[in-house]
Amino acid sequence: MTAPLDEVELPEPGQTFIPGTALKTIKFIVTVKTTKADLQRQLRTYGLPVNGNKTKLLEALHEFSGDRDAWLSLFQPQKKRKRGVHNSRTSLSTKRIAEQFGDAGNEQVISYKSKKSVDRVQRALSDGDRASNNAWANAMLSALGVNKDLTEVPSSKRRRTELSMSADHSSADSISCSTSGPQASGDVREEVLTVKMRHVERGLFAVNERFSNFEDVLTTHLLELKSSLQPPPLVNPSDLAHCDSHNAQPMTVSAQSSPTPTPFTSASTTSAASHIQVHSASDPIPPENVGIAYLDDPGTEFVFDISRVPDPPAINFSDDIDRLFREWENSALLIVNGRGIPVKHWGQFYKKVVGAKEAAWDALKSKWGKWKFIVSEREKHSDDEAFWRHFSDENGQRLRYQQILDRIHNGRITSTAENAGNARLFFGGNLDHPSAHGAFRYLRTGKSYLRTKDDAVSRAWCKLLATRPDIAAQWDALCAIRLLTITQSESEPEGHSPTITPSIPLTASLSSPLGLAQFALRLWIIHTKYIAEERERHHDSTSFWHKFSNEKGERLSYKLILEVLAKQRNANATQDASNARSFFGGNLDHPDTKGAFSYVKSGKTFLTTKDDVIARKWLKLLGDDPEISSRWAAVQNIHTNATAGPGALPSS
Repeated sequence: MTAPLDEVELPEPGQTFIPGTALKTIKFIVTVKTTKADLQRQLRTYGLPVNGNKTKLLEALHEFSGDRDAWLSLFQPQKKRKRGVHNSRTSLSTKRIAEQFGDAGNEQVISYKSKKSVDRVQRALSDGDRASNNAWANAMLSALGVNKDLTEVPSSKRRRTELSMSADHSSADSISCSTSGPQASGDVREEVLTVKMRHVERGLFAVNERFSNFEDVLTTHLLELKSSLQPPPLVNPSDLAHCDSHNAQPMTVSAQSSPTPTPFTSASTTSAASHIQVHSASDPIPPENVGIAYLDDPGTEFVFDISRVPDPPAINFSDDIDRLFREWENSALLIVNGRGIPVKHWGQFYKKVVGAKEAAWDALKSKWGKWKFIVSEREKHSDDEAFWRHFSDENGQRLRYQQILDRIHNGRITSTAENAGNARLFFGGNLDHPSAHGAFRYLRTGKSYLRTKDDAVSRAWCKLLATRPDIAAQWDALCAIRLLTITQSESEPEGHSPTITPSIPLTASLSSPLGLAQFALRLWIIHTKYIAEERERHHDSTSFWHKFSNEKGERLSYKLILEVLAKQRNANATQDASNARSFFGGNLDHPDTKGAFSYVKSGKTFLTTKDDVIARKWLKLLGDDPEISSRWAAVQNIHTNATAGPGALPSS
């Protein structure tokens, strides 16, 4: 045990002070293990300051211990006499009692309560307490006609219990009445009357319960009769047709199109209605419980009772993502007013609104957000198979739930950085350009600031493209120029910078409608020539479209064809440049080149280093120099007959 270093005598908290009596005290022992927090806790008990280091706190305790007058500040002052209270003369009965027993009993004892309460320890129940409590609970459950497992007692048994209770009360009443006589006190009569009133009260309660049960049975039979005569008015066939998740239709590509409903059958109605909590449209909904949701019906409000919304379904799609795609648009997992609620609309029923279930959305929103994350990515693909082709590993195995989330997250980070870079490229690095009209600014505390974070810049850029058609058209033009880098390089000398660079905003050259129209016409001519040259390489249109179609046989769009051609020409240029270096042993300044890969700038000679320029000059050299062409043909024959070797065949 740790030896005490110091002892401080302090008043016991929570006691009542009576003048003339000594206060109860306690010993606060200070050891090497006593911390600053322990001293502060003790000081707070007496309402003393807790500022300072450990030494200062201990000195404050000693100072309070030695000042006995300060101890009196712990007690409440005596209550003053209320206004209007007057002393009266002592009555004769009081004087007679004082003469017989003395006047000591009337002496008023003055006491002062403590300002601070004492922390009371919760008392543990003993075995006797538990037995007594259990007996009382069993008696109450038996009196109310409820079993120990909280199930209702059968009506016959409950009736016998009530009769036995009535008999017991009758016997008790007779016994009580027999004891009443001239010598019976008023307390006994009052107790007898109380027992009789309790007997009447229990009888009325039993009658009321029987009437309630009868009303429930009658209502059930009426509903069954009504459902047998006509189909339920609140059950939508298109909603209940998808109760079986295996028969649900796959999600469509377009967000505006609605899935085709399956035929409505009685079997599907029975299976779905077995767990539907039907709420009649004629039943009035209290105003404080009215909720409104907007489902897939345009302009139609779905009114429901917030208090009747069931708990969120205990479902997890991590092992069945295909089912998530089906349930997102059509689902019977959640039924409200007899209608299946698609998973995408669950937030309208569980978010924190007045009267909604406590913490329901808090427990659901994280999981629901991940579902939306995956479904949003699914909508970018034509069908489920295209989605899984993108989210499969090298062996064709589908990625797991968390792996898909990680890949989507990383892809969005890349897309965000790309969008932010595109915005800075378009405006020449100046996001505060006048043409942006403040799209990249935001207000805070009345001041305007420029957005700098990539995610904020990306959102503003996407919104700008959606709301400004002129900006979107100019951006499409810039994207087309970036696809035609090889075409531009063919018409410009070596070392010459492109017309549009990241340091010059595109809006500077295309600010006028006339300039934009002229540029669009010139760009269209270049694109047309670009595609026509590729068409001439094929013997017919069928061969051309066979190359420029997707896996499903659908023809690529105009923009996608340009992208494929640009990538193809880039790959060919890289291959031709590699062939040139291989042919001349890596020395493009070889005497046999006759300076074909050199250019003059500012009176000085430089060697070409760009692949697209090297490829263009290499093809020109093959066409102009028969000797080089024949030697290259020999190299082609060697590589045709050999399995490996340096160099490579030209791509064109």
